Order: sequence, then C-alpha cells, then structure tokens
Amino acid sequence: MAKLKSINPGQFLESLVNNLEKHLSFEDETIKDLSILDQGKWPSKPSSKAHGEEQIKRLCKRFNLCTDQALNGMRDLLEQPLVSPRT
Repeated sequence: MAKLKSINPGQFLESLVNNLEKHLSFEDETIKDLSILDQGKWPSKPSSKAHGEEQIKRLCKRFNLCTDQALNGMRDLLEQPLVSPRT
C-alpha cells in the first residue's frame, strides 16, 4: 500500500487560488471570492461568524458545492487558522 504524503494546507490553498487566477477566465468577483481563502489577506482578528460567509456562499453556488459544509469548514478555519511559514 502506498503512503500518502501530507501537504501544507495553507500552501495548497494559496497555490490553488494563484493557479485558478492564471489559468481560468472567471469574472472578477469570483477571483475576489477565492481570495477569501488566503489567510494572509485576513484581518488580524476575523469574526468567525461573518468573515467570508458571503464569498463562500457565492463560491458554493458557482461550483455547485454544499454551502453548509463549506461555511462550517470556513468557521473551523477561522477558529483554528492554518499556520504556513512564509519564506
């Protein structure tokens, strides 16, 4: 059985947003909505109840994702931010 390599979630999300910006032709609003996943752009103390909810809802609608799961995931991320070292 092959071992799974763990990835740095923060780097993965940042890379995902960067690659989507480069390779896909989304409207400006979708690109702005995707940037909510970049923790480097968050306020120092984001509200776990409201920060990013509208963006997540629009992204879920755009990509046909479960809004409740995505919002819960965003709230979890806000409460326990991922730490990714910047080099």
